[in-house]
Amino acid sequence: PEWSSESRPPSSAAPARAAFDQEITKLTPEESIKVIRRCPHIEAFEELGCSKEERIKLCTKLLMPLDFALLAPYEKVRLEFPKNLAADDVCVMCTKTAE
Repeated sequence: PEWSSESRPPSSAAPARAAFDQEITKLTPEESIKVIRRCPHIEAFEELGCSKEERIKLCTKLLMPLDFALLAPYEKVRLEFPKNLAADDVCVMCTKTAE
């Protein structure tokens, strides 16, 4: 089934959703899309004075691999980040199930 934000069941991920200002905009057996509007890690990099290029590198080389590693056991699930907060106004995390 496809869940809306109103009909989605409660989750233990609620604190993370709040900290990262996340919203699941699509959730089906074949695909999911999560929009992330805030990242405490990127904010910390900014506070440390990292340039945009440095933030992009830290995001893509340090943070994103953790997400890929979490899904590595699921061979049929492909993870993509068409946007990230280091380079864009939002981060978009997508999963797709391979056939």
